[in-house]
Amino acid sequence: SYGGYIDIIPKGIDKNTGLRFESEYNKVLPEQMRVIVDGENDLPMVEFVGPGSRAVGNATHEVKTAVIDRGGFVAKGEVGVGVLEIAQHEKSLFS
Repeated sequence: SYGGYIDIIPKGIDKNTGLRFESEYNKVLPEQMRVIVDGENDLPMVEFVGPGSRAVGNATHEVKTAVIDRGGFVAKGEVGVGVLEIAQHEKSLFS
């Protein structure tokens, strides 16, 4: 992770492992899923979900670029404000 945090996880396991399991178990296509990301440890989820990727404004440059390259959405707001902005964006897609 970044910003002074350390992720300790078993080798070969990451957030995307759980996301893939959820997709297979519940028969949800990756393009039907949404993820909100901010750090490099989230990049495998961005790759898996593609256009359903959302980044908050304080996400790293690499993460924002990956989200944009896959057709996702990057909020201007940081942290909680960014999550609210993403929720409003999602609502506008279905209104």
